[in-house]
Amino acid sequence: MNIIKVTLTLFLLLASLSVYAAAPVVETTTSTFGDASSYTFAATVNTSSNRLLVVSVSVRDSSATIISGVTYDGVSMIEQSQLNQGGISTMGVFTMVDPPQGTANVVVTLGSTDKASIGAITFSGVDSFVNGTHNTGQGSSLSSSITTTQADSLIIALEAHADNVSYTLDGNYTAQWDVITTGNPGGGNVRNAGSTRSAPTVTTYSIASTIGGVDSWHSMQIELKALQTTPTWTPTFTATPTWTPTITQTFTHSPTPTWTPTWSPTMSPTPTWTPTATQTFTHSPTWTPTFTATPTWTPTITQTFTHSPTPTWTPTATPTWTPTFTETFTVSPTPTWTPTISPTFTPDMNTVTVTPTITPTFTPGSESGPSSNSLQMMGVGRGGRRL
Repeated sequence: MNIIKVTLTLFLLLASLSVYAAAPVVETTTSTFGDASSYTFAATVNTSSNRLLVVSVSVRDSSATIISGVTYDGVSMIEQSQLNQGGISTMGVFTMVDPPQGTANVVVTLGSTDKASIGAITFSGVDSFVNGTHNTGQGSSLSSSITTTQADSLIIALEAHADNVSYTLDGNYTAQWDVITTGNPGGGNVRNAGSTRSAPTVTTYSIASTIGGVDSWHSMQIELKALQTTPTWTPTFTATPTWTPTITQTFTHSPTPTWTPTWSPTMSPTPTWTPTATQTFTHSPTWTPTFTATPTWTPTITQTFTHSPTPTWTPTATPTWTPTFTETFTVSPTPTWTPTISPTFTPDMNTVTVTPTITPTFTPGSESGPSSNSLQMMGVGRGGRRL
């Protein structure tokens, strides 16, 4: 929307302005002089657009109206000015807009036979022209002024004077032609000069030329305006892409880790310790019971820890073996029953298993208790009487 507003604003601004092309351009110049009532010479018009042909005629005569007319290629030109100064000289200016292209004759007709100097010039790129004041005077200084109406104009200055004296053009102007009649008497001659000057801004432009004596003179300037065109603005709409982000949901399957405890049972074998009592009978004459204390072995419960996401604590119960007190009768002078505990250790990674082995020793005197001989030795006779 803002782009459209700015574009329309620029369009209205350009439409309100006038655009000027380059200043008019000098194409060709031609000049001639003589002493006759009619003058014919060739002038060339280039193949350019917006053309203008200007012809300036100076006559040494006392007649008030001496120039009858001017034609180009048989077509009458338009008189812009014709003045006589003091019955001595006459200067006339004629123009033609868009003369035919090519080379054709310019014909100047006078009211009588007189000396005349003539210059012709063609321009291109002329929109229109504005005449300045045609000044005349008597003296050695030639001057005229013009206030332009448009920038980038071109000014053409046309000057003339009587008699065969020197002529010095204003330094701000560029000479296009300078022609003067010849012959005697010298005072009966006439000069015609044309020059141009660019006028880039709207202001007043003055020309000040001089001659080498006091004589009758003419000075006139014309503003040639550059083409004034209104631009034809053809808008070109160029699409400017607008980046509109589109939100697109993207589902990325990211597995959610599930912590699953793994129960890893640890099988710790629980040893079963079974003592085996081996009686040893020792036969001797005297049977003396011997009381031997049997140690009690209390195993230690060893905890086994298995490291896993869920630790499993598997206690291993080691049974407590409590041996039973067993009296051993040994018939001997001094019977002795000595149980021997031989513990056996079986190492494991985390559990120590103790397996004791008890091997009692018994030394008998006979197979079935004390014999008669042993009883006799104890002082007991047959029949149960003490000896």
